[in-house]
Amino acid sequence: MDLPRRLIVTTMKRSKLRINPKLKNHAEFQKLFARWKKRNPLNEVESFTTRDFNHVQFWRPLELAAIENWSITGASLYYRSLGMTIPSSETILNSCHQEGDEQMEIQLNHTLEKFFLDLPSKLRRRFRQLGVIIIDVHEDPYYGSPDNPDVRGIKSKRSANLAYCYLTADLYTPTGKVTIALVLWRPGERLETVFGDLLTRIEFILTPKLIIFDGGFTSVNIMNSLLQKGISFVGRLRISYRIRPLALAYSLTDNWEESRQWHAMTLRANEKKPEITVHVTFQRVHTKMKALVISPDLDWTPEEAERWYGKRFNIDTGYRDKHQFQARTSSKALAVRYLILLFAYIFWNLCQIFFLLVKRGLNKSLSRVSKWRREFRTIKIFLLRDAVL
Repeated sequence: MDLPRRLIVTTMKRSKLRINPKLKNHAEFQKLFARWKKRNPLNEVESFTTRDFNHVQFWRPLELAAIENWSITGASLYYRSLGMTIPSSETILNSCHQEGDEQMEIQLNHTLEKFFLDLPSKLRRRFRQLGVIIIDVHEDPYYGSPDNPDVRGIKSKRSANLAYCYLTADLYTPTGKVTIALVLWRPGERLETVFGDLLTRIEFILTPKLIIFDGGFTSVNIMNSLLQKGISFVGRLRISYRIRPLALAYSLTDNWEESRQWHAMTLRANEKKPEITVHVTFQRVHTKMKALVISPDLDWTPEEAERWYGKRFNIDTGYRDKHQFQARTSSKALAVRYLILLFAYIFWNLCQIFFLLVKRGLNKSLSRVSKWRREFRTIKIFLLRDAVL
């Protein structure tokens, strides 16, 4: 048994997890990971190949810092203590600054696109057949000066009131998700414009069939753009003055959840914009009434719409887990954040693909949230072995 597989099997046994010792898809994942080690996205960034260092030497400390959640300085010093020729953290950050914010964002999305195209054909086929995209906002806390034109005010999060806010697109399957696109949402930019940029990036990779989003994205302009493209959607709708009378009528009815149905609602952004028709119903969330909206082409019951909308609920947990793959740095520059996110998203995607491929050999109970940390440690051991050696 080779070392990576032995590490996985040993860790599973220590965690008292029942596994299939053959791990049929392990070799397939190992090929994918080896291909990514060889591909190295930094190879395409000019500033990461200098007179003294090549792109592989830049990759190593960033990879180790991401996997172990270390600082870039600590990872660089670790490799240097082993006698390896590795750039210092200052050299790495300077190279990132030279590349610039826009170029690093392009490189990040290009890397996510290539990651998807490098997936085994059976997984790509599964993602494309479903065509389900979950869109949400990823808030990356910022602790610097509020004069930064790229940060937005947020609710207090990890003692920060400011953050870089990114619109992210995750491809969904019943057994996992992978991130395929990201766009920065700057202050003063209309959400419809940023959403359109993200949708364009998604369409470079595949044709979306269903988009799931929360109430922040259910503006008339966004829903109209999706209807024009023939893309179905489900989301939560803010209870505005137009649907408040309907919500009030439901709330005054006994056992309204048992008798609810879809209602065709005509909405318009303003007098100059065309009208759109969507289907609206209501659901109880804890003690509050919330509105659900779907595109008129979807022939779903309210219960089916609830189940599909519920697919996005663990996205916030996913963001927290992605932070487990973020290298530590005191730099507040946007270009550096993109570089760190590049590694965080790639290793997060590798985590997801690992369990998509090996899921059949694992105990079904692993899919429960309570077991996620155990899974997470296992995949980090696998990745760390290849990073250090």
